[in-house]
Amino acid sequence: MRRIFTLSVVAALIIGLSSCSQDDRDYEVTVFVTVHDTVPVRNATVEIFAPVEGSIVNTQRTTNANGIASFSFDHKAFLEIHAVKGSWKKCDAIELERGMKEFTINMYPFGDPRRTCLGE
Repeated sequence: MRRIFTLSVVAALIIGLSSCSQDDRDYEVTVFVTVHDTVPVRNATVEIFAPVEGSIVNTQRTTNANGIASFSFDHKAFLEIHAVKGSWKKCDAIELERGMKEFTINMYPFGDPRRTCLGE
């Protein structure tokens, strides 16, 4: 009986210690830019930045033929996303999490209140 108890404790410790590994994945986001809710937009500019003074997060990418732009960061952050092409634009926000996160942003023409960009 004592031997079974000892083996159970040892097994529990091994399982417990092995499951405590630190998650060291990057904070990644793939932004899918569309118009009319489904049509991908190629060559749209996607800017991601932290809306705080002195932030080091301020980067932009151009979408590929499938309307996709990918970003990777070292730290968790709450970021603003602006997607623009010509007079079409959309502004939104995202909280980064470890691993890959997919985010769709649907652009609207100038004058449309759904653009949700401050200062327009």
